[in-house]
Amino acid sequence: MSAALAGDLAGAGHDGVTLAPGVNANLHAPLLCVTDLIDAATGGLSLPGKID
Repeated sequence: MSAALAGDLAGAGHDGVTLAPGVNANLHAPLLCVTDLIDAATGGLSLPGKID
């Protein structure tokens, strides 16, 4: 990660999550996406982690 990008994220919150991926297998528009949020590390998306 570049220093400039990290500076832009100072104070941003994050959380650990388990997601269900989905794949649109259309040859002309392949896409990997999130179809469901299975679990968050904190039990909810409270975003306790902070970027310094």
